[in-house]
Amino acid sequence: MALKVLCFLANGLTIFVGILSIFGSALSLDLFKTSTMLYVTMGAIIGLALEVKPCMCSRNYQTKVSFWCKALSRVQGRGLLYIVLGLMSLPQQSLLTWISGLSMIAVGIFSLVVAHHAKGKLNRLHIALVAGHENDPESVLNAFRKYDTDNNNSLSAAELTMVAEELGTHFSKNEMTAIFTLLDTDRSGDISVSEFQSWWMGEKDVDYSVI
Repeated sequence: MALKVLCFLANGLTIFVGILSIFGSALSLDLFKTSTMLYVTMGAIIGLALEVKPCMCSRNYQTKVSFWCKALSRVQGRGLLYIVLGLMSLPQQSLLTWISGLSMIAVGIFSLVVAHHAKGKLNRLHIALVAGHENDPESVLNAFRKYDTDNNNSLSAAELTMVAEELGTHFSKNEMTAIFTLLDTDRSGDISVSEFQSWWMGEKDVDYSVI
């Protein structure tokens, strides 16, 4: 949440400064500065929409982003975007653009650090999880069936959380969201019994580096 708030503020500041810079450079007929800040402002608008989903970023929009630019659906991808936008702002040689540019670079680096930390934590949790259930497939299936209330052999995000707790493992909301996104490769909004069981018992490799 802290990361999202900081990214929201940095993007909001960049949009504000970008709009002011666009009007100022357009009046002075500085086409290079105008086009540069236009790209920066558009990038910040996209970043803002992704950070405050689903308020501004509908599921349909998220699906399109994942399809056309998958990197932006990941914390690491957005972090790199913010760093690039910040670097583009710095050469504009004004105090406001320097402040907004440095803030974007800062939240971009913070995003990369958070993603790296999350990757390590989920890897450790998965190793412990597999060690505890690798020889107990029946308990995994029983927990799955218990919360598959509509008997469609798939779980929603909320049901996946309850199954994990039933099997003795607690994930935070953000951790479970990341796991669900990685397992739901077809973006159907559900996790099949085979996907869940193979992940839970260590038969499925999940690349946590793309969180």
